[in-house]
Amino acid sequence: MASSWSTTLKRWYRRKRSGQSVVVVSGLPRSGTSMAMKMLEAGGLKLHIDDVRQPDIDNPKGYFEFEQVKNLGNETNKSWVLQTPAT
Repeated sequence: MASSWSTTLKRWYRRKRSGQSVVVVSGLPRSGTSMAMKMLEAGGLKLHIDDVRQPDIDNPKGYFEFEQVKNLGNETNKSWVLQTPAT
């Protein structure tokens, strides 16, 4: 019981100190990023997607993407990251 309480307290302190986490999923086409996003959603995370890429024959259930992530390394204004849903 003490171990569980200790772990919970450490997580609480880390969130208070650092803020909420943001999970970024990125990868090459056909690498499983949509599947990874579906797993994160099933695990309870809120997804931040833009529905720019529509379902097609390769992925009839649609794509779980946010276009700005593709340019995250090159963007100078990353303020949109702070507006994503907290985990």
